[in-house]
Amino acid sequence: MAGSDGRKNEARLREDVIDGYRRLAFGSNRDTLKLMFRDEPPGPETLGRMDIYNVSSIKRDKSGALEIKFYDRCDALEHLEAFCAATDSMEGVKAFYDAIARSIED
Repeated sequence: MAGSDGRKNEARLREDVIDGYRRLAFGSNRDTLKLMFRDEPPGPETLGRMDIYNVSSIKRDKSGALEIKFYDRCDALEHLEAFCAATDSMEGVKAFYDAIARSIED
């Protein structure tokens, strides 16, 4: 039973990682643009509702100019591709191992 929970947790983690890379690679910048053109900084409640997942840092300089840096979409796509390839490879290895284990039990 514990093995089943471990596999479910691994699958959930894998999906979370894939979802995160997808959001970085394909996410919208709409809320970030809204943030850039505001006269006043938003309050915590407003900021909490904004989708700024793909923003790596935000700085305001002495003159009040806002500097926003984004995660690299190409990097996110490359990591997503590599992660999916590694996951597919590991699934194949696991299936092979499980088949061997079943044949030994029979």
